[in-house]
Amino acid sequence: MHENKEYTQAELGAIVKEGISVAAIDRWPFIKLPESLSTVARATLMEDPDDASAQEELDRALLPRHGLRTAWGCIVVEFSASDLTDGTVMVEVSGYLNEDPYLQLSHLRQGVEEVGLFLSDVANAMLESEAELSMWDCDLEWQDNYTTSQLFNLLGFIGVADNVAFMRAGGQIGDWLAKTDIHAILHACRDPKLLSSLDDESRLPITRSIVE
Repeated sequence: MHENKEYTQAELGAIVKEGISVAAIDRWPFIKLPESLSTVARATLMEDPDDASAQEELDRALLPRHGLRTAWGCIVVEFSASDLTDGTVMVEVSGYLNEDPYLQLSHLRQGVEEVGLFLSDVANAMLESEAELSMWDCDLEWQDNYTTSQLFNLLGFIGVADNVAFMRAGGQIGDWLAKTDIHAILHACRDPKLLSSLDDESRLPITRSIVE
């Protein structure tokens, strides 16, 4: 069993390289997702207490799951029953940030509106191209980032008994994690020069709201 402690990037990669089968992930500790996810889910539910989907989202945010903690956040691996009839299981590997600040893009502001995007949105885009090159044959694909504090999300379908595929996926994801300097990327994402270069053509989820 792996300890519930804060792991270095190298340790994180080494553990993931052991494989991401159900049996391998069962050796991971149960952890909680960053508090920001439940905070956002609670705020959404307060807007409409009768919204069943909002309550479900809060319950999910509070649910402990197998994962590994790091200085910047955590990664978790989840399995879901597949709708397919070929004995596969849906596998989801996600990384979450402890802190996901809103980055102002003041050069795009017009009048009294607030313009910006979240740190996770910028970091996700910076990680994507290298990740896809590193994990082109791991049976999991890079997904769009729509979740609070989510740094990355990989999803795919693997046969329940296909240990070779689970080892291949774990090996490629582990290698990518071990060699990727997440801290440096998060720091680079806050660089004023980088932020000032972003605009509506950047294909990033830039938001606008009126400041009252």
